[in-house]
Amino acid sequence: MIDANPALAEQMPHNALPVTMKSRLVEKGQWSWHVPVAVKCSTPFTTLPPAEVIVEQIRKFLDVKREGAAVVQDETPPDDDPNVRVR
Repeated sequence: MIDANPALAEQMPHNALPVTMKSRLVEKGQWSWHVPVAVKCSTPFTTLPPAEVIVEQIRKFLDVKREGAAVVQDETPPDDDPNVRVR
């Protein structure tokens, strides 16, 4: 149970949910910063990588945190990749 917020007291934790990550600018006086905002996806994920691949990427991320910087090879996406924008 979640005790921090009485409105959530009857809810149980859940597994990962598909979300879209966005950011919002917060301005307080002379200071401003961006904060992450998670918005629930309207369409479910249908083609997730296998759990082993996800775990491997998490381990790589955590290892970099412990050891400093990581050196990676530049992976050039294929020309027909719809997720790549050329400016």
